[in-house]
Amino acid sequence: MKSKYLAIPLIAVIIDQFIKSIVRAYFYTHRISDFTVIPNFLSLVDSYNPGGAFGILQNTPTLFLALSTIFSLAALILLVSVFKTTTPVLWGLGLVAGGAIGNLVDRARYGSVYDFIDCYIGTYHWPAFNAADAFIVIGTGLLLFSIMRGKKTSTAETTENAEGN
Repeated sequence: MKSKYLAIPLIAVIIDQFIKSIVRAYFYTHRISDFTVIPNFLSLVDSYNPGGAFGILQNTPTLFLALSTIFSLAALILLVSVFKTTTPVLWGLGLVAGGAIGNLVDRARYGSVYDFIDCYIGTYHWPAFNAADAFIVIGTGLLLFSIMRGKKTSTAETTENAEGN
């Protein structure tokens, strides 16, 4: 039953919002804006991103609120309407939907997305991100894995059918 997979986005949103609230509270309570977890590799930072992924289009928060809403709804619709699919596809769609909704909640509440994970090596920084972003990346990875696996299976089946004729 696919309806059980609707719990995935809900759990992802809860985890994302819970972690964000803990990190924001820590920074507020300690009156700091960053905290080194692993020197020269990982820090927690107090950062708001009004733009899209990697901080692009910073001055268009309304556009990203609209796009986030559309993206979240599309992922949820796909999650409940995909007829013949695999578990990795359902997990992937659920994680993508949950991550998109988690960031949508931030945009609706704060006008921007709260990012707090800063990965870097020396002076080379990956753009700050959050748990919702990680869910989107993992979900997308599962979807790509399923697509690649499906193509490999389809190619193998086509080869077997061609050899059998």
